[in-house]
Amino acid sequence: MTRKRFFTSVALAAVLQALTYGVVLTALERLESATGGWGLDLRFFGVPFLTVGNPLLQTLCTPDRSCSWPSPAR
Repeated sequence: MTRKRFFTSVALAAVLQALTYGVVLTALERLESATGGWGLDLRFFGVPFLTVGNPLLQTLCTPDRSCSWPSPAR
């Protein structure tokens, strides 16, 4: 195995893992929102400063708010 192949494989694995986490957390946030905070008005996945209205942007959202257009509803 060459260094280039190793680096490409590791980078691809990291990107796929990040996208998988993004999709799963977005789905859980939507479920939480649909159930009214699990029926108890709780917020675990829908943290206000990370919530974006667009599902695609929500999947790609990062804590540094680089995805915060349109502005999140408060």
